[in-house]
Amino acid sequence: MRKAAILCAGCLLLLAGCGSAAASSEPVSEAAPVVAASPAPTVAPAETPEPTSAPEPVPTETPGRSDNLLMNASVSTAPVMNGAGTAKIGERATAWFDAAGLANISEAQFSEFVAARVEGQSYSWFTLDLNDGTGIVFNGCGTIVADYGYLDDVGRVEESLGTVTLEESGYTYTAN
Repeated sequence: MRKAAILCAGCLLLLAGCGSAAASSEPVSEAAPVVAASPAPTVAPAETPEPTSAPEPVPTETPGRSDNLLMNASVSTAPVMNGAGTAKIGERATAWFDAAGLANISEAQFSEFVAARVEGQSYSWFTLDLNDGTGIVFNGCGTIVADYGYLDDVGRVEESLGTVTLEESGYTYTAN
């Protein structure tokens, strides 16, 4: 209760001091500032906010309906930021699809999806997020080898569980 009263009193002092001298009709004096005789009580600093996560993806494509359920997945993009989070250095793409539904996708349907949505794109990486914490990531939109594993907050493989590789006969999965 005492902390709340001190915090409220501090806020009132700050609000009272926020007026602009230019907006006031009173003349501005050049007098030295008045210093309080006793120090103001200290208030514990607020918790440091968590670092901001990557920007949320923005829907960029809503495909038409297809018999290939992967082709019906919406694709969203988001900027890839530098390590300090101050400058955009690229763009990433994400499509969402349920892991349980992936068992019903044929290799030909997977190949169609990769050819239509991933191949030839200029994204830093393309993630097929399986809505269970895992996903398939095509780094640099390369379509020969993709990583499968647990995803981090920006859709990169944080812990690899296996590799999806394009062979002569089509895509194959090899567990680690």
